[in-house]
Amino acid sequence: MDGLDFDWEFPAWHSDRMERVHFTQLLMELRNELKRRHSTLLVSVAVAAPQPVIDASYDIAQMAE
Repeated sequence: MDGLDFDWEFPAWHSDRMERVHFTQLLMELRNELKRRHSTLLVSVAVAAPQPVIDASYDIAQMAE
């Protein structure tokens, strides 16, 4: 095992818009905890492909950090 992969399809798509923010926060908090522990594990995400879904569901700039 080299990390944790999230396959949360379409957060905030036709639902609570805050899911987009909370999903990004979850990823950032997990990554920060792994860094704090000096872990080399990866955090990855399977996302939707259609641009309208991406725009509504994911904060790509924040996720890339």
